[in-house]
Amino acid sequence: MIARARALVGRRVLVYKDMEGLASNPMHKVRGAVHLMDLGPELEAIGEDEAKNHALAAANGDKDAALPAWNGAGLPERGPVSAEQLGRALAAVPVT
Repeated sequence: MIARARALVGRRVLVYKDMEGLASNPMHKVRGAVHLMDLGPELEAIGEDEAKNHALAAANGDKDAALPAWNGAGLPERGPVSAEQLGRALAAVPVT
């Protein structure tokens, strides 16, 4: 499921979630994605703050990892970006 989700970066996706109990303690529940549906490419621009938050989240909060990925993808310092541009930046974030 993770590989499929990564392949859909930059696209509109419908995610079906389910609350599941942990095997070790059924009273503790976690959300899990049970199905992803590809709705096609994202055509609207993504706001600067939201895009930068996505890049930072992909780098697990490490600004030193997110910034080179952002700059390396050629994204502007200010202003909205396309989903394709954001996808390039997220793909460039080193996996930790």
